[in-house]
Amino acid sequence: MNVGDFLFDGNICVERKEVGDYIRSVYDGRVFTQAADMAQYPHGYIIIVGSFKAASYKPYLKSFTSEKRLRSQCSLLARTKVKIIQVDDHEQMANTLFILREKHGKGDNIELVERHSKTINRLDPNKALFLSIPGIGPASLSRISKEYDTFYDLLRDVRKDSVRISLSKDGMDYLKRASGLQ
Repeated sequence: MNVGDFLFDGNICVERKEVGDYIRSVYDGRVFTQAADMAQYPHGYIIIVGSFKAASYKPYLKSFTSEKRLRSQCSLLARTKVKIIQVDDHEQMANTLFILREKHGKGDNIELVERHSKTINRLDPNKALFLSIPGIGPASLSRISKEYDTFYDLLRDVRKDSVRISLSKDGMDYLKRASGLQ
């Protein structure tokens, strides 16, 4: 599925996350992108499967403290309309899916599912890199994308001192550092 792991009746979207996957997705920001994508549905849920306490014994997950867990979950709840449910195991997760569907009943079907425009840019590494340039926003992104297919092409022109678009001084300094000229 493009959005979520489970979709019921076109209005209940569920993303399932193992504890380790949840932690990694908080660090890389993916869970927030997924929550933004789920906003197109009336009811969005993230079901976290497993124990955070058990994850603390794994070296690569150890730095995810209970404070970080609470902050990430509060951030999701405050910034999105996605609800978070934590269950112990896959059996409880499956049972939760049935309960959610039962509690919501049937709703109107949503025919078309597309990614939110803000998250599409995050998924395209070139657009994300173009947007990282100081002074570049969504309006100037389309101008740059017309001139340069990839961020690498832009850096190549920076090295040759033949950039085909106008950029702010801060933007050019940033690109010179990125291309190794400063």
